[in-house]
Amino acid sequence: MVKRDVDTGESSDSSLRLNQEIRNLKKIRAQMEQEFPSVVQIMAVLTSAGMSPVRAIQAISESSETLIAREFTLVIEEIRSGRSMIAALEAFASRIQTPTARRFAMSMAIALERGSPIATTLIEQARDITSGSKNRLQREAGKREVTLMIPVVFLIMPISVLFALWPSMNNLVAIA
Repeated sequence: MVKRDVDTGESSDSSLRLNQEIRNLKKIRAQMEQEFPSVVQIMAVLTSAGMSPVRAIQAISESSETLIAREFTLVIEEIRSGRSMIAALEAFASRIQTPTARRFAMSMAIALERGSPIATTLIEQARDITSGSKNRLQREAGKREVTLMIPVVFLIMPISVLFALWPSMNNLVAIA
């Protein structure tokens, strides 16, 4: 009997830790998703100014304190160790596991393989990411709007109806 209680306590403790880790991971991914548009825009500016993509990633990793910049440091280390830029970016996307990072890695890989201008690719991607962020914010605002209407409909509106009907009800009771 005592053994079961100990086992249950250990399993609930480990499940609490797991839930906490999952929440932390979701927060980190959400923060990275918020940082990504500005990082891609900075990278687009740097590459359109003539910097190579590797040097632009290195400049961002050295000058910024964001989570993406820390991940870019790992990308630079992988490239220096002999890995191709495409493979390093794919590893970056698999570590972060966000849709934006996957799109970034894929578009960079396609641009590098085809020899298309990277600055143009990054500018288009920055526009896409920014519009995607706006769409996400609008969807979130729509959900919040519905949530905020619930107290109005169920609390304030019934009280307003009572104030409107009270004089009539009071007169009817007085007549009867």
